[in-house]
Formats: sequence, structure tokens, C-alpha cells
Amino acid sequence: MVPGLTMNRIVAYLSPHLFPAMLLTFVTLVVYANSLNNSFVWDDNVLIIANDFIKDWNHFPSLFTSDYFQQFKIKASYRPIITLSYFVDYSLWGLQPFGYHLTNLLLHIINTLLLYFFIFLVTKRPNLSLMTGILFALHPIHTESVNAITFRDDLIAFLFFFLALICYTRMSFNADQQKSSRLFFYSASLILYGFALLSKEMALSFPLIILLTDLCLARPAGSPLLSGIRRRIGAYGGFWLISLLYWMLRFFLLRHPKEDLWSAMDGALWISLLNASKLWVAYLKALLFPINLSAYHIFPLSTSLIDIGVLASMGIIAGLLAVSFLSLRTRPLLSWSILWIFLTLLPVTNLVPTESAYLAERF
Repeated sequence: MVPGLTMNRIVAYLSPHLFPAMLLTFVTLVVYANSLNNSFVWDDNVLIIANDFIKDWNHFPSLFTSDYFQQFKIKASYRPIITLSYFVDYSLWGLQPFGYHLTNLLLHIINTLLLYFFIFLVTKRPNLSLMTGILFALHPIHTESVNAITFRDDLIAFLFFFLALICYTRMSFNADQQKSSRLFFYSASLILYGFALLSKEMALSFPLIILLTDLCLARPAGSPLLSGIRRRIGAYGGFWLISLLYWMLRFFLLRHPKEDLWSAMDGALWISLLNASKLWVAYLKALLFPINLSAYHIFPLSTSLIDIGVLASMGIIAGLLAVSFLSLRTRPLLSWSILWIFLTLLPVTNLVPTESAYLAERF
């Protein structure tokens, strides 16, 4: 239990959010209810139907050893929490796809509510929070993650990422709260961040996101630009330590053997660096103009720095970054929004070359 938190305080805090929460839940259900009748598709057939690993809880200890890749051969990434969700779903539903789709839909609803509460927490603007939640719930970019059972990696990583972010923000934005409460929220944030990492590598952007949030949104009006960071600089160490431990676990202790081949591809790093800017712009386009979406994209790789696509993308990024930095003092929410997009996409810009898809909407 959170120190100092009573049921009356919980009810008083949640009451104003009851209608927005119900509305967000309703619109999400209306849009995605038809997914409950879908069958298994694509990787579902290999990762669930033909996967004996998730059908026996005796395999559970293998989630935390190098046997993970031997038992669960199709997985090239170490994401034990995702695999654990398959264990649970199979125990509840067997091979009935309805239950698995229900899990995905419930995750998307919960994530929508978490985003709504987080935006309200940092802005105190209910209308903005509600509109952000609706846009998130209905945005077509989520179609792949919600509808395909084995693409739930992003849903579960988002869940723990935002739970960790909400806990950190509760600690960071309330300097006058009791020391025990601050310690509770800080510890919870560290643990939840670890869970996010064990769901998907994309969560590695979290330490940068809390720094960005402190820089843009935790700074009192009229105070020095870096005041929000200076007051919390000691708190960042725990998250960087978790990141380092995860990096060692994921890329050294529990590294898939095939990844040695992927990262050793000739010229892969240079190609990744060249195409990172194009990937950022491609994802930005999908967010702002979600048309011609597809579950499979052929991404044309550039091999020259003077490629028109590379130069145009670098120009767009430079312009957006300029707007963001110029707005830090006058419009910090705008700066935060722009930089959020760039920082959260860092792990999927393929700066570390892998065999996985260069571009995928579920990323």
C-alpha cells in the first residue's frame, strides 16, 4: 500500500476521471470488438499453436536461463514477460483465439487509460488528456499490435513503461510528499522499468524520457532551464544501472547465437546510420498521415550520404529539433512532444544492426 494513501483519497482523486475513463473504454471497445472473432494469424501459428513450450508450466524456469532460446527456438529476442503471457493465456483458453484477442484488447484499453492519466498528471488539462487518450485509442497505427496476438510485445512494454513513468512522475512532481511515499514511487518505477525491458528492448529509452520530462514539464515557471534536472539528478542513477544490467543480460549473457551473425554483417552499422533519419521520418509520417498502412513494408536502403531521401530526412529532423529547442522556455509541452517522438524511436532506428524488419508499424 502507498504510504498515506486511503480509500477516501483514492475515490476523491478518481471520481473526476470516471466519465473520461468510461468514454475511452467504450470507444476502444467499439473499434476493436470485431477483433475478438479473429483467428490465429502469421506468427501466432508458430509461437502459440505449434509451440509446446508454452503448454507446460514445467518449462517456466527456462524463461530465465539460456535454455530459453533452445526451448523457444523461434524467438530471437529475450522477452520472457511476453512468453509468460502466452503461458497464462494457454492455461486459461487453450487454443481458443478469442481469449488471446481479449487479452490484447484489454491491454490496449488499459494502456489508453494510463496515457490519459499520465497526460493529466503532467498538464492538469482534462480536455487535452481526454483528446490525447481518444487519439491514441483510435489511431490506426495500433491495428497490427492489437489484432495480431504475438505482436502484443508493444502493448505489454507500453503498459510497464507508462506505469513506471507515472510512478516516477508522482515522485518527481510532488517534492513536498513524505519521504516514504517518494521512496515507494521511486522503487516501484525502477521495478516496473525492469519489467518493461523484459517485455521489449524499446523500453531502453525510459531514462531519456524521464530526463526529458523533468527538463520540460517539471521545471517551475520562471526557474532556470536545468532546474528540473538538477534537483533529481541522483534519481537517474538507478535507471541507468537497470539499463546497464539489462544490456549485459540481453546482449551478453542471454544473447541469441544468430545475433552474432547479424551484427557482423559487412557495412551494416554504416548503412544503419545512413538510414536512421529516413526511418524517423517514415514513422513520423505514419503517425501524422496514417494512410496506406501495411503489416509488411519494403524499406529502400540508402548507401550514400548524398542520397536525396537521406538529405531530405535530415532537413526535416533538423527543422523539428530547432523548433523544439527554441520552444523549451516558451512552449515546453511542444518541445516535450517533439523530443518524445525522437527519443522513443531511438531503439527501433536500427542503429544496432539486427536481422529484424527495418520498418514496422507496430514499432
